[in-house]
Amino acid sequence: MAIDDYKKIRNLDAYELAALDGGVDAVGEWIAERGIGTELSVYDELDQRMLVKAAWEGCARRLREVLKEAPF
Repeated sequence: MAIDDYKKIRNLDAYELAALDGGVDAVGEWIAERGIGTELSVYDELDQRMLVKAAWEGCARRLREVLKEAPF
């Protein structure tokens, strides 16, 4: 599938949704551990980047988990 075709897909599949849920969980944990609130404007540059890193890693971790059970 070409990347342009992929961009036309509007519905998220179960794997994408699971990955996003993993990112949400990871970000929630990251924020709770630091106790710095949810207002991004109070985060310094490093905290902003670490928040994104937590989301990225959480998505990847959850996607790897669900792909272990994939029917392909």
